[in-house]
Amino acid sequence: MLKKDLILKNPLRAWEPDTGHNSDSPRMGLVVARRGAGKTALLVQFALDSLLRGNRVAHVSIGQSLEKTKTWYEDLFQELSRNYKLEHVGEVHSEIASGRLIMTFNAAGFSAAKLEERLADLIEQDIFRPDSIVIDGFDFENADTAQLEGLRKLVHERKLHAWFSGVRHREDKRVSALGVPAPCDRFEDLFDCILLLDPDAHGITLTTLKSDVAASKDHPAIRLDPTTFLVSGAIKADECTLFSGGAPGAEAAFGAAAERHGLREVNFTFAGHTDARTRGIRVLGQEELERGDVSLSYVSRLMHRTYPNAPLIRKVLQTIWYQVNAGQEIYVVGWIQDDGTVRGGTGWGAEFAKLCNKPLFVFDQAKARWFSWTGEGWATCEPPVITHPQVTGTGTRFLEESGRKAIETLFERSFGPAK
Repeated sequence: MLKKDLILKNPLRAWEPDTGHNSDSPRMGLVVARRGAGKTALLVQFALDSLLRGNRVAHVSIGQSLEKTKTWYEDLFQELSRNYKLEHVGEVHSEIASGRLIMTFNAAGFSAAKLEERLADLIEQDIFRPDSIVIDGFDFENADTAQLEGLRKLVHERKLHAWFSGVRHREDKRVSALGVPAPCDRFEDLFDCILLLDPDAHGITLTTLKSDVAASKDHPAIRLDPTTFLVSGAIKADECTLFSGGAPGAEAAFGAAAERHGLREVNFTFAGHTDARTRGIRVLGQEELERGDVSLSYVSRLMHRTYPNAPLIRKVLQTIWYQVNAGQEIYVVGWIQDDGTVRGGTGWGAEFAKLCNKPLFVFDQAKARWFSWTGEGWATCEPPVITHPQVTGTGTRFLEESGRKAIETLFERSFGPAK
C-alpha cells in the first residue's frame, strides 16, 4: 500500500478528517484510560498519522524517558507498515523521523509557561515549528482550570492540533453527564474531542464521548488490538477469510454464514473426508498433514481423555491444526466441560488456540452464551465481534439451534445483514 492510501484508510480519519496538512483551526483532543490500556499507543498513532500527512509533530513526554518514547514510535511504525503492507518503508520512516521532535519533562517541572518557553525558543531559532503536539502524561488529578486554560491558549495561539492523555482510576466511579471519568471530567469543556479506551473481551474498545467531527459517532466498532495496540476499524467482509474444515454441523454453518456475508472461505480437508462444504476446499496432501502432526499422547494428556491412534482421528487433528494456525481469532461452538476443555475433537482446536495465545471464544450450547478465554480460565462475555481479517470457525458436528443462531448473529454483528 502507498502512503497516500494508508492515510485515506486510517481509522483515525474519524477524529482527524484532514488528509493533508492540518487545517488552520486549532483543536484539542483527550484520550482517557486506565494505566496500561493504550493511551500512549493511541497518541503515538495520532502523531504518526499527522507525520504521514506532512505535518511536524512535537511530542511532549511527561515522566517518561526519551528512549522509551522513541521505542513507541519505532514499534508502532513497524506494526503499521506490516499491517498495511506499506511500500517504500525506509523512505517513509526517514520522513517521519525528520518531522518529529520529542521533549521530555519531569512531572514536577511541567507547566504551560515552560512548554511555551521551549516552543518559542525552537521557533525563533528556526529549529522546529510544530503543526501538531502530543502531551502524554499530564497530571489531571492535581491540575487546576488555569493550567488547562493556559495550555488551550498556547494551542490556539500556535494554531496546533493537540492530543492529551489522561488517567482514570479503577476505584473512582465518578463520571460526567457526557461519560467522562474523573479526574478529567472537570476539564471536558476545554476539549473539542474526548475518547475513552476501555479493555473488554475483544480487545480495547475506543468510544467517542465528545467530538467536533460529525463522522466520529459513526464508528462504534473501532478498537485497539490488545497485542499490537494498533487502531483497527470495523472489518469489511470482503477483506476477511474464514478458515474451517467444511465438516457437517458447526463448520458447515460457519461456511454458509461466511458465503452469505461475502467472506472468502478456506476449508482444510483430506482425501476420504466427509465434507459438507464444496466452496473453498483445500485438500491437504500427506506431507502437509504431517507438518500439522501432534503427539496423540500429548493431546490426550492436554484434553484429559484418550484419543485412539487411528489414521482418521490423526488426520482430523492435523486439519484442525491448520485451521487454528491460519486464524488470528478463533470461534468454537460446542460445550465447555468441567475441566475447562471443550468436548470432542474440536477441543484440540481450542487448546491449540490457548497455546498460541490467540483470541478464543466458545459458544456453549448447554448454557446458550459466549465465553472468552482470559489466559487463566473461561469468562462469560458479551456476544463477540470479528475484528481480524483471518478468522477460524469450528465446532461440534451436533449443532443445535442455539449454536446455529450464535454463528449467524456473530456474522451479522460483525458485517451487517447477509447479502
